[in-house]
Amino acid sequence: MKYKVKNYRVGELASYYGLTSDAVRLYDRKGILSPGKNDINNYRMYNREDFVTMDYVMRMRRMELSLDDIRSILNEDSLPDIRGVIRRHESELSARINDLNKKLELLHDYENLLDICIEGFDKIEIRKLPPLICREIRSGETMAEVMDSFDMLNSPHMPLLSLTSEYDTFDENVINSIISIRERESVFDYFVSLLDEDGITGDPDFPTDVFSVIPSRYYLFAVGAVRTDIDYKDVLRVREYINDNGIVEDGSTIVRLVANEYSSTNSVEYMEMLIPVKEPRN
Repeated sequence: MKYKVKNYRVGELASYYGLTSDAVRLYDRKGILSPGKNDINNYRMYNREDFVTMDYVMRMRRMELSLDDIRSILNEDSLPDIRGVIRRHESELSARINDLNKKLELLHDYENLLDICIEGFDKIEIRKLPPLICREIRSGETMAEVMDSFDMLNSPHMPLLSLTSEYDTFDENVINSIISIRERESVFDYFVSLLDEDGITGDPDFPTDVFSVIPSRYYLFAVGAVRTDIDYKDVLRVREYINDNGIVEDGSTIVRLVANEYSSTNSVEYMEMLIPVKEPRN
């Protein structure tokens, strides 16, 4: 059966295109549609021209053009002008796609990081890790600015909030002291770190004025969790492992914060512990 275009009331036109009546009225207010009114009841009536325009509008909306762009298209004088609007929107969509692809890479990287933590939660081992790209948080600088600076590296990996301490070792006395909030604030230095798994630091244009680099080296690597102010047994477990196996430390411990659980009564931080050690002998 052939469809015959007729005059529509707002609810009928909205229902036909799967919209709400308010959405159609918005198109009216935006100057996209200009329906006439019934002389008797003053209802908006949409004729053939409104129907065809609405069909065109819906096709433009499928391509995610904004209402302002659609209004511009409807008021342009020529097809080349309309093409210009379409090309601009295409460029905007391409930029969004690139941005989403970068976010997707970060999601994949973070998922992999979580897998490493889940699978290695009970393991302690010596690993040679790639260089660590570090960015200190300068006075007066926001974390948003620090994180944005990593964009210049075009890395698909997630930078993590990290910390180190003035203490070379984390023994039980140190753990007991940092349970105190006041002590904890004075003991730790915070920065942001990124493992250079793609050789970024070897690039001659690497921005050494923005980032510092800890060269590739061996670490005692462990994954653990701490319950702030309550439970640091995973840190002590690593300390016991070092003492029991006669491992020689060679620098300050770096902690990279991977995930958090938070509530008013129980805050848990999941972390990677990187303890620099001397190169193992074969």
